[in-house]
Amino acid sequence: MREKIDVFYKMNGRSLEKEINFPTSCPHCSMTMKPNFYYAYSNDKYDSGSQKIGVLFSCSNEDCGKFFACQFEPCDVRNYSDLRQIELPYSALLGYHLPENLQNISPKFFEIYEEAFEIEKLQKLNTAGMAYRKALEFLVKDFAILRNSSPEDIEFIENNMLGNVISTYFNEFPKIQKLSKASAWIGNDETHYTRKHEDYDINDLKNFINAVALFISADEMVDQAQELLES
Repeated sequence: MREKIDVFYKMNGRSLEKEINFPTSCPHCSMTMKPNFYYAYSNDKYDSGSQKIGVLFSCSNEDCGKFFACQFEPCDVRNYSDLRQIELPYSALLGYHLPENLQNISPKFFEIYEEAFEIEKLQKLNTAGMAYRKALEFLVKDFAILRNSSPEDIEFIENNMLGNVISTYFNEFPKIQKLSKASAWIGNDETHYTRKHEDYDINDLKNFINAVALFISADEMVDQAQELLES
């Protein structure tokens, strides 16, 4: 959405109203939001086709609130009133924590999830979404194999689509089944041409995958507790 702002031009000693597209996500926390606008400044003349405008924003997400700057320039030197944003090399300060015992269940899940996380830090959200979806598949299938270790089951799990594995092997784990299915639906949107669930994005995908991971981790911890009680 284009917004009107006042830009102070140093060479002219005056402010002039301009229209720009506000950023739609925070470069620090990566959350979708409409930023708070504070100030816009340029060292150039307002009629210069090579003008650069610096704009100060802050994140409107209450858990972040950090300041960040954006830079704008004319789309065309002959049309200096139409401005576009210049990409700046921000890196979002993301973090994650996964239960350590999942490394025993699905080490490949850990590896792929970390790769997805590194990709997301580079703001390559389309690629990161596909990587998170792949991480989910390894976690779910590895857990299914852990609980169903016959050669026939392993062959089915390894060679069937994730949705079939979830429907077949997780009836005894209804919460994991629901979370895995929801994660798979959103993850599929990250890999397909059209999105079926437009109200959900990569943040929802991560939240569901993390919930799946916690439930699987807890189930493994229950087994360890049972061994202690029976010893």
